[in-house]
Amino acid sequence: MNGMRTSAAMRENATQGYFNGSQPPYGYRKEKKEANAGVSRSVLVPDPGEAEILQQVFRLYIGGTGTVGVARDLNQRGLRYRSGTRWNKNHVLKVIEESAPTGTFYWGKRDTKTGALNDREDWIPIQVEAVIDPDLFDMAQRVRASRDPTTNPGRTGSSPLLLAGLLKCGKCGASYQLETSGKPTKGLPYRYYNCRSKVRTGKEACPGFRVRTEVLDKAILDHVAEKLFTPERCRLLLQDLVEETGILRQKTAEQRRQIQNELADVGRRIATWEDAFERGVLPAESGADKVLVLKAKRTELVQTLGKIVPLKPPPAHLYSDASIERFRSSIRDIFLGGSHAIARNDLRFLVERIVITDNKIELVAKAGAALQAMAGGQKNTEVSAGEPVLTSVVDWLLEGRISRTWKFAKDPDSSADLRAVENRPLRRQRAADLYLAVLAANPGISRAELARRCGVSRAAVTQALRGHRD
Repeated sequence: MNGMRTSAAMRENATQGYFNGSQPPYGYRKEKKEANAGVSRSVLVPDPGEAEILQQVFRLYIGGTGTVGVARDLNQRGLRYRSGTRWNKNHVLKVIEESAPTGTFYWGKRDTKTGALNDREDWIPIQVEAVIDPDLFDMAQRVRASRDPTTNPGRTGSSPLLLAGLLKCGKCGASYQLETSGKPTKGLPYRYYNCRSKVRTGKEACPGFRVRTEVLDKAILDHVAEKLFTPERCRLLLQDLVEETGILRQKTAEQRRQIQNELADVGRRIATWEDAFERGVLPAESGADKVLVLKAKRTELVQTLGKIVPLKPPPAHLYSDASIERFRSSIRDIFLGGSHAIARNDLRFLVERIVITDNKIELVAKAGAALQAMAGGQKNTEVSAGEPVLTSVVDWLLEGRISRTWKFAKDPDSSADLRAVENRPLRRQRAADLYLAVLAANPGISRAELARRCGVSRAAVTQALRGHRD
């Protein structure tokens, strides 16, 4: 009974915006606030020292440094986690996954006894002062998801199956594996893809849905080669690219400007101290320690700035019909060319996962990889034992930023087309960026032709380009 009363009291306390617990999220500290006459409660307020380090963690992580690398970088610069503890990858992950820095802390996310994650509707939001831009937090979550080994398990080189490592069960989330059954034909049993939970534990764990390997292999290859990357869908990917990279370039530029401003301020402060020493206004020993601290800060800012590399705009030729058709021709050659090894490697380059739920299949494409292939149009023959993989190193796209989901409308043997399940509209300025890029790649085309290529009305083009000269 006492436990129930305590839990109810803590829930009410959180509902009123007060913090329960002894350990605040990183970047914050507890501060007492009078709730009623003679009664004080704890609230979360930013901790300036931790908030500054937290911002560096996000900058380094979004810039491409892994969790171990972020921890190593902070430790090498003498920065410590709480209580003087050296940073490790778990500390970094904990900081990155906590939503409080964006302005909302959730109380009651986990069961206090078992540590299990509670249902989302049981979480109680507490509004706090934000210490980072929500867009930066979202970017970090996307990078985190792209590196998650449970959703991106990496290469599965030991399996000969074409779709090994890509198939997921839409019912329980487990991976698919090979299942054999029936009388052997030509000395071999029938081969199926089926849910790992169903095969290893039984239908009590998951009913599963098995598909003959040769049927699903052919269906996936045919759809990827002929129907997944249609010209219209390629243009949708380009629209996503304009939106995503535009936001990222802007945020990266803002981060660089902020650090450059800090560098300039530290430089002015160092110059002021040194000038005072030279003119004899202050004895050198009185401010030597302060100057050393400022110089260390300057070195740290220079190193951080060097790790935040600005993205360049996508190449203009990427928007041309020739680039799209060259990419589509390469796709057909690879997936219909008869080489199992080549098709297998390139599927892993272009497809993030394939989710099977009875008579429906979802393909989540790595749109960023497709865009790289469109821009490069070449194969890298150094990836794996001489097996070519579509790839191109670019400096205008952050890996893992863009993905897009398409569905089979019917069962795996159906010839039904795939349909896009997302198509968010672009804001006018981003649409204008896309139209101007297409115009740059195809000089002389009319507004009507531009509208046709971008899959919009001529009126939409005219409205978006209002104020831009032809």
